[in-house]
Amino acid sequence: STLFKSDVHSSAMSIAVADPELPGAPLVAVSKQFEELTGYQQSELLGYNCRFLSQGAEMANARTMFDLRGAFKTGTPFTGVLEGRRKSGE
Repeated sequence: STLFKSDVHSSAMSIAVADPELPGAPLVAVSKQFEELTGYQQSELLGYNCRFLSQGAEMANARTMFDLRGAFKTGTPFTGVLEGRRKSGE
């Protein structure tokens, strides 16, 4: 919903929300803090799977990836740290 996306965008936390029910699980909402953290604008993020942020980054440990895949399959919440790259390449 528009209200949900607005709430996420104005959050003081760095948040990215993907929709696993859509093909490719694209990002559907990001916060301003996430934009600042990654260097990407909302318009460059929404509609894309966030995997592109991990290109060139170190892979997460096996347990984290197992938990992420399980959450994706079951629809349960996932909280974890996945290394990514900023738009600048850092």
